[in-house]
Parts: sequence; C-alpha cells; structure tokens
Amino acid sequence: HIPTRAPILIPSYMPTYTPTLNPQEVLRLLFDSTNGPSWSNTWDFSSAQSYCEFHGITCDDSEQIIEIGLGYNKLRGPLSSEIGLLSSLTHLYLYANDINGTIPSEIGMLSSLS
Repeated sequence: HIPTRAPILIPSYMPTYTPTLNPQEVLRLLFDSTNGPSWSNTWDFSSAQSYCEFHGITCDDSEQIIEIGLGYNKLRGPLSSEIGLLSSLTHLYLYANDINGTIPSEIGMLSSLS
C-alpha cells in the first residue's frame, strides 16, 4: 500500500473571481468615485440615453467602450478599479483633472490600451 498525500495547493496571485459588470455599471462606478455630479459635462444615468452617447465615451459597433476622453472635465477623486473590466478600451484620456490616489492595478489588465 502506497500512502497518498493531499495535493499541494499553490496560491494564485491572479484573482479567481472576475466580477461581471456591464459597461454602464463600470461607468457609474467611475462617475461615483470621481464626483460625477460636479463634472463640467456630466452623465445622466436616469435617461434612456445609451452610455455610448455619454460625453467623452466612444463605443465600437458592438457597444463596447473603446475610448474614454474626459480631459478638463473636473473629475475629482480616485479612479475606480473596475475600469479594468473595460477590456476593449484602447484610449483613456483623463488629463487636467484632480484625480488622486494610486492608479488601480486593474488598468494593467487592459491589453488593448495604447
């Protein structure tokens, strides 16, 4: 009889749980974390308007957000980490705002960002 051992578990440094948020929910978190009601050009989440029509948002034909352009828009506060869930994002323009805190490491997951 050969003794058996329990498998050795090696911790993973990558999250095993990936939140599922739609793009509008991710934008809402960005809006909330950066004092959206005080932006120069704000977003109205209560309207029937598509998030693809929001100021500073560009979407592709499948309604995936490919660009966020909110420079000079009076954003104030930290960026929400969920921005890293916008996997189709190619451009992120947030210059000339009062963004503080650390850059969320989740931005590193945006492999299409240039």
